[in-house]
Parts: sequence; structure tokens; C-alpha cells
Amino acid sequence: TRCVAYDTLYEPTGKYQDIQGNTCFHRARKQITSPILLNDGEDRCLPDYVGKISDVKCSFYNTYILNEDGELFSCGYNSNGELGQRRLDKYGDITHPEGQIHDSFGRVFSFNGTLDARVKRVIPGPHTCFVILEDNTLYGWGLNSSYQLGKSELNTQDKIHKDKYDYPVYIDSDVEDVFTGYYNTAIKKQDGTIYAMGRNSNGLIANF
Repeated sequence: TRCVAYDTLYEPTGKYQDIQGNTCFHRARKQITSPILLNDGEDRCLPDYVGKISDVKCSFYNTYILNEDGELFSCGYNSNGELGQRRLDKYGDITHPEGQIHDSFGRVFSFNGTLDARVKRVIPGPHTCFVILEDNTLYGWGLNSSYQLGKSELNTQDKIHKDKYDYPVYIDSDVEDVFTGYYNTAIKKQDGTIYAMGRNSNGLIANF
């Protein structure tokens, strides 16, 4: 193959506490020297940092790539933290060098500090993303302006409602499926019960 190239990706290199007590991660560029062919007829490459891909999902402005080890990667615009990479940087293509891996590309991390957590399913919404891990726990990130992630001042440790989460937050356990709307979300539990959250205009979540 003619696909021999050097690319760089952001990856976490350490963590620290910010002034608000949040866990943050230092990020540095990692050089990828042995890419693999995408088999798309254009000799374009994807770095072996991703490994063997098992699933790909897309939302309005973002793409999610799941490998066979249950590791999740993301790329895209990131206007509401939809990348889940602990940053709110917005990415465009105006100054991006042609032929290089996009600067937005990186790994979604972490799941309550568990770096080896394995993602089983990816369910992206218009401005959110949800994942179900192999132990059937549910995490989500992105836009929470209408509580569509189920997070509010009543059920978070700091008792503060956040409009956006740029990292995976724990939502529930024993989850079978998730259904996403623009400003609302429904969760189906393994026992068959359904829970809804988000904006309730026009009875969207069947509550009053």
C-alpha cells in the first residue's frame, strides 16, 4: 500500500483538579506512525490508534467510532461538548491542513474514572450522545439545557444544573435501550419500565 504517513492525535497524559474541584486531564499530541488503509479507493488512512472498528454512528455534527475493544472515539464540531473528550473547543475546517487527521479526533473518556470500561452500544442524539456499557450502565454527555441528560440541581453532587457536559456522566444502571429526541430522552430499563426526561412542552415526556 502507498499509505505511509505521520499523523498526530490528542490523548490524555495526566490529570489534575481545577479550582472548582473538577477532574481535568492534560492532553498532548501522540505521533501515529503505522496507519492502516481505509479501503475507500482513495488510499486514505486511519491510524492504528483506533484498532479494528466494530461500529460507527453519526449525529447532526459528530461521528462516533467504536472499536472491538469497546473503546469509543469521536470527531466533529463539538458545539455542546458532544465529543465527550473533556473540552468544549469548537472545530471547523477553515484552517485544517488537507490530508491530515482532524484536530477534533480523539477518545471519549472516562467513565467514572474507569479507563478500561467497555462500551457496548452508542446512541447519538442531535446534540447529545449516550452509551451503554457492557455492564448495562448508561452514560451520556452533550447538551443538557432541558435536562435531556437527566442531570439537574436535584441529583448531582454539586447541586448545580449544567447546560452542557463535555465528558461522560453516569445516568442509570440496568439499561436496555435509549431513545433520543431533540430536547428529550427516554430510557428503557431491563425490567421493561420506561423513564423519560427533558423538555415537556406539548406533553413530550407524558408528564404534567
